[in-house]
Amino acid sequence: MNVVNIGDGMGKNRVWLIVGTIVLVLILTIVGVVAIVTSNKADRPLTVAELLDLGEKYLRDLEYEQALVQFEKVIEIEPMNPRGYTGAAEAFIGLGEMDKAIEVLEKGFTLLPDNESIRLMLDEIIVPKETMIQTLLPAKDLLPEQDQNYEPADDLLGYINIQTLSTNAWASHVITDDGWLWAWGNNEFGKIGNDSTDYSYNPIRILDSVVSVSVSGNSVMAIKEDGSLWEWGTGTISGSYKPVKIMDSVVSVSSGYGSVKVIKSDGSLWAWGNNEHGQLGDGTTNDSYSPIKIMDSVVSVSLGYGSVKVIKSDGSLWAWGNNEYGQLGDGTTNDSYSPIKIMDSVVSVSSGYGSVMAIKSDGSLWAWGNNKNGRIGDGTTENRYNPVNIMDSVVFISANGLSPKAVQVDGSLWSWGGDDHMWSGFVGDGTTEVRLTPVLILESVIFATDSKAIMSDGSLWSWGFNYHGTVGDGTRDDFRSPNVTPVKIMDSVVFVVEHVTHCYAIKTDGTLWVWGWNFRGKLGSGSQDEYHLFPVKVMENVRLP
Repeated sequence: MNVVNIGDGMGKNRVWLIVGTIVLVLILTIVGVVAIVTSNKADRPLTVAELLDLGEKYLRDLEYEQALVQFEKVIEIEPMNPRGYTGAAEAFIGLGEMDKAIEVLEKGFTLLPDNESIRLMLDEIIVPKETMIQTLLPAKDLLPEQDQNYEPADDLLGYINIQTLSTNAWASHVITDDGWLWAWGNNEFGKIGNDSTDYSYNPIRILDSVVSVSVSGNSVMAIKEDGSLWEWGTGTISGSYKPVKIMDSVVSVSSGYGSVKVIKSDGSLWAWGNNEHGQLGDGTTNDSYSPIKIMDSVVSVSLGYGSVKVIKSDGSLWAWGNNEYGQLGDGTTNDSYSPIKIMDSVVSVSSGYGSVMAIKSDGSLWAWGNNKNGRIGDGTTENRYNPVNIMDSVVFISANGLSPKAVQVDGSLWSWGGDDHMWSGFVGDGTTEVRLTPVLILESVIFATDSKAIMSDGSLWSWGFNYHGTVGDGTRDDFRSPNVTPVKIMDSVVFVVEHVTHCYAIKTDGTLWVWGWNFRGKLGSGSQDEYHLFPVKVMENVRLP
């Protein structure tokens, strides 16, 4: 007779019941712990590291508003963290709010004046000095009849589109008498053109038979004697680290704000690149990675903050692109995706950060657009959406800085605008005041930049913001104490290029001189000294402009 052991079965069931109970308790405990941890993590504020990671993610995803929130929290929690300021500035730039980007960087610079990342970013955007030499002085036959006795230097007469020297915050390029193009400086984005990303502390020979060069952002453009256009750098169509030929029959190239404008020998204007505001002029906002023909009969191009101004052979001025400040001059603040005719009888035009200056054939100076701190010069700070007459008998204008400069037919240099915060002293009138109308600075001037002037005797005079030693007189001032009065720096100068961190000057003997901030040896002197407070000779046999 088989006997069923009920106790054994009940024992097994009891064991499984106990095991199941233990497992259930463990599961519930784990779930509870996870819930508590998650709840605590959600409830606690994010750390600075977490905020920075999140901000970087939003920047990569182009979610600029969310990125800005994270970086502003970093600034609030840890005001001495430089990435909070540069990250917030990147977000503002992505949102198209450049003024706020500058404001947050200036705030960071005030607290951290020696931080390289903040300084470099400010240097790139505060004063756009991606130097492009265009119309300097009108031809003699375009000057007012009563002023025909005035004789500016012959090498400054007429439309000068040949660019022998070009520099930005990172790298510099110059052409020597034999037609060779030389380059040096920061090569992170392949701007030097030697098929590498290695920095160069001395000039390197890059390309032969070059007549003109333009540096902008992470791109370099060069025109050769045969009219061929070559490009290199990560910001170009090719993205090449060495020169690549892209088109022929080119006589002028201008690049900036992510786009390129080219004038060909037949007067046709071609464009490509970033088209966010319609700055290509093809009627769309679609970026283009190949040249598009825009219009004919063009003799001069001026680029500024996403807008384009061109002078045609009949003297008419046309504009298109970004119109945030009314810089197109058409009476509106609406972007234009196609060229709009603005005025006639124009012989010279210069563009700044949302402001424009134009000289007409009768010598009258007209201005419009961004009037922050009186950049227009009409006695107000109200943006002007139509051209307004500022002064007469003008033969030269430079508007691409914080303080516009105008030279009259008698050689007098006039200045206005400026900055009421940390970038003061550019006006050059012995004060740090903002000037809403033109004030007389110097006499016998033939050429000027934001804070440099070449006199008729060839002497170079300098003033203004001197934190980087860019005045060139052996001093370096606190940013709150600029050099507000012009001082003589050197003689026999025929040309000067100014960036907010450094300056280059070419002398009559063809020597090239440099001074200012030598960050990572970018000035090409071969020295690792952080600053050159006096001019230092870099090269000889430089082609004169």
